[in-house]
Amino acid sequence: VNRLRREERKTLLLDWLEIVDNLERALEHTTDTTDERLREGIQALHRQAMSILARYGVSRMKTIGERFDPFRHEAVGQAEGSPSGTIVGEMLPGYEIEGEVLRPARVIVAR
Repeated sequence: VNRLRREERKTLLLDWLEIVDNLERALEHTTDTTDERLREGIQALHRQAMSILARYGVSRMKTIGERFDPFRHEAVGQAEGSPSGTIVGEMLPGYEIEGEVLRPARVIVAR
């Protein structure tokens, strides 16, 4: 029963991460000409979504500058960089729950 609940919880949290991703995309696409109240509203929703995730023990992974780990990261590209095997870009953030990978980060790795 506990295992089933934990899996259902992970599924729900993964769905919640899609909302967070879309809020972050919306923020990336706001410009100087965007209504400031709209931007502030999106930021408030993002903060609220992240607060809810934190209440459930979900945290965002640090990736840039870290060593690539296939158990925590999904390589989606390579770029020139040093040292080889170091993460130099993040395409999609990864998240953990209580030290366990909830969603691997999609990253660009130095070669």
